Amino acid sequence: MGLDMYLTAKRYIDRAERMKLSVVFPKECWELLRADLQHLEAITIEVMYWRKVNAIHAWFVKNCQEGVDDCRSAHVPRERLAQLQHEIEVVLEDKGKAGGILPTQTGFFFGGEEYDVYYFEELERTAKELKRILEDPKYGEYEFQYQSSW
Repeated sequence: MGLDMYLTAKRYIDRAERMKLSVVFPKECWELLRADLQHLEAITIEVMYWRKVNAIHAWFVKNCQEGVDDCRSAHVPRERLAQLQHEIEVVLEDKGKAGGILPTQTGFFFGGEEYDVYYFEELERTAKELKRILEDPKYGEYEFQYQSSW
């Protein structure tokens, strides 16, 4: 049990792209997958996963879920991801600002509330991954979603 957090990227595809995907699968798999590929509407990729990083979770709840923490999937505009990356960078430059900008959050099995090594390592990892995602042109056509479970 605990706080599991997911950022996914979703891109809708058309019929022509679905047909291109059929080339990816070996011939023996194609017969099994053909019906499913004909109805495929989108490609969804998990781009980030966190475990018990409650400060990041609290940020998404506040900024993308209208303050309601109910494990529902929430749309995350690219601008919000850029905002999160910026706020993390501010905290990493001045760790004394952590509690004011990215405060930890209590919750049922949500992890520690300390501003310790784990907290800052997860911020560093998140900033690095967000930078990669935001700078990668292949994600330009994707929509982002955040969801948690606990």
